[in-house]
Amino acid sequence: MTSKTNHKETVDFFKSNDFFGLESDHVSFFEQEMIPALGAEGQLLLESPGTVFMNPNGHGGSLSALKRSGALTDMRTRGVDLIYYFQVDNVLINICDPVFLGHHLEGGAEMSAKIVAKTDPDEKVGVLARVDGRLGVVEYSDLPDAAKRAIDADGSLRFRAGSIAIHVFNREFVERETAGRLRLPWHVAHKKIACLNRAGQRVDPEKPNGYKFETFVFDALGDAHKVRFLEVSREDEFSPVKNAEGQSSPETARRDMVRQFKRWLQAAGASVPQGAVEISPLFALESAELKDKLAMIPMTDGDLYLG
Repeated sequence: MTSKTNHKETVDFFKSNDFFGLESDHVSFFEQEMIPALGAEGQLLLESPGTVFMNPNGHGGSLSALKRSGALTDMRTRGVDLIYYFQVDNVLINICDPVFLGHHLEGGAEMSAKIVAKTDPDEKVGVLARVDGRLGVVEYSDLPDAAKRAIDADGSLRFRAGSIAIHVFNREFVERETAGRLRLPWHVAHKKIACLNRAGQRVDPEKPNGYKFETFVFDALGDAHKVRFLEVSREDEFSPVKNAEGQSSPETARRDMVRQFKRWLQAAGASVPQGAVEISPLFALESAELKDKLAMIPMTDGDLYLG
């Protein structure tokens, strides 16, 4: 899924790289929908003269975009029954993890989710919970402070099942969820929005001046007849990029990725260098593949790239 701001560049990048070895007719691109934001008085905001400011409709919009683009129909035609969903900012994503897919199928689920145990009450991830008896995820910004810091008898956080935005959907469930219109509720976020003032001048506000509306894909959990959850290791599967620096930044994501690659080398019985390590997915997807290629891994104390 792309957006209006990066669709052409993304398609061109895939074409210029020969679709990274995939058959071109096996790769589909579809755009996320955009919706207008509102100002503090409920007015539309202008991004430029004659152009209304628009923002993406949230990751829940991926489901309606699949339908609107014809992708769901194409999946049915091709016999594709499962949709593997993840967000692009997680550098440790294990794409189409067979264990997760098997867990979903074995449980007869319509939708499944991966979770990690929260250790920091202020970590910016939503948590699994029941809201008015309905299963779902409560966003970190919506969780009351008392609930955020509540502790169980064993000393762990009471609301500790952190959602990391990795899901499996049955295609038929998504078809039902998007029949007629998307059934997911709207969420509102008070944000700083650069826009034109009444004099036609561009303003970059220092504090929130408008409201963006979004849907969240995890709200579909409450509509599924059966769901499955799989708790995974944070160090192996979750290192998002959400900040320019500090925690959850490019720096910490690169650190965690290098650590993972070194664990793979160690598990495969290879020499682990002191420097940075990067392993292309074209070389190996896990330590088991590395073990089969030990003879191709050079000895070094510096940086190591396997591609």
